[in-house]
Amino acid sequence: MRKIIVFAGFIVLAGCSRQQPSSTPTEQQPKSAMAGVTKMAQLATDPFAQMSFSFEGNPSPAEIQARVDKVLPMYGLEINNDNRSLAGRTLVALRKQYGHSEMDILNKMISTPANGAKFEEAADRIAAGMNQ
Repeated sequence: MRKIIVFAGFIVLAGCSRQQPSSTPTEQQPKSAMAGVTKMAQLATDPFAQMSFSFEGNPSPAEIQARVDKVLPMYGLEINNDNRSLAGRTLVALRKQYGHSEMDILNKMISTPANGAKFEEAADRIAAGMNQ
């Protein structure tokens, strides 16, 4: 029992004698934590940040926005964040189903006449057709 107490004392002393790291990393910690929170908030609210994170190859939000905002009106959808998010979810599901990148599907949708089709139906048809 006495040996255990002495051993525990050495462990406590060894822990106390460690040098504390310089104050710079601990001062940076709140900044990096805040940056992480800011990035997570943007990811939660910005459909293009979400798509950039989810799309194959992580294309830039600006690149995605240019294509999505061009495609939505072609299929009778208003350009708003709800429709952008719908488009992103649809494209990710189609990539998983058919294996074509979201940007390739968008590019094909831009060059294919809409003919009154709904976005989801047209995207599915186009992605399936890319396998043939």
